[in-house]
Amino acid sequence: MAILEVKGLVKNYNGVRALKGISFDLEEGEILGVIGPNGAGKTTLVNLISGIDKPTSGEIFFRGERVTGTPPYRMAQKGVARTFQHIQIFPEMTVLENVKAGLHTKGRSGFLACLLHLPGVTKEEDRTTHRALEVMELVGIRDKREWPAAALPYGDRKKVVIARALVSQPQVLMLDEPAGGLNEQETEEMGELIQKLKEMGITIMLIEHDMDLIMGICHRILVLHHGERIALGPPHRIQEDPQVVQAYLGEGF
Repeated sequence: MAILEVKGLVKNYNGVRALKGISFDLEEGEILGVIGPNGAGKTTLVNLISGIDKPTSGEIFFRGERVTGTPPYRMAQKGVARTFQHIQIFPEMTVLENVKAGLHTKGRSGFLACLLHLPGVTKEEDRTTHRALEVMELVGIRDKREWPAAALPYGDRKKVVIARALVSQPQVLMLDEPAGGLNEQETEEMGELIQKLKEMGITIMLIEHDMDLIMGICHRILVLHHGERIALGPPHRIQEDPQVVQAYLGEGF
């Protein structure tokens, strides 16, 4: 059953067509890989789904509801979260504070209640902290909760942004190059974490250049090239697709 449906997405930037009528379904409970050369339109696609940008034309449906052009905070409230290709952290804040920032769309206390430190605010803060610590335990950074984020090694910074996305309890998580810059062991651990999230019931859309990771954990793979969809299918078919080999994988793959 499709949890997310993308129909005919087109995106133009100053006369340049970044996406050319992309359509696909994201099946509930799967890990869908998205691959393609630099400039293929992968991040543009995620930006449109997450609401950061609006499509020139086409439609997006989440659980049957049309969500085309819905702002990012509303998409997060509905259950769609994402990470970014370039790590975005608050360097002077602690790791715990960085993760708790992912719950800003879920808070129920208003400005006045926070200003007056009403009892409900304290309870909400306790719930937020508890949830953040649970997620930090899951991704393996709870022991660094009081560290300033700037002091973390690169691999742990990647975990912070994933934890921040997870803390809102998304139904769909879109990961933009989570293994970028990681060494072999860290990439293997990232793959294990992504599979664990899938087993927890989170549907994953994974943009990644590491082909061993993509081929090893994805149920299906969507291939983009110059803004067009050139293939969609299970890993073994993608590896054998002549268009994909020519455009991206190379003859020696």
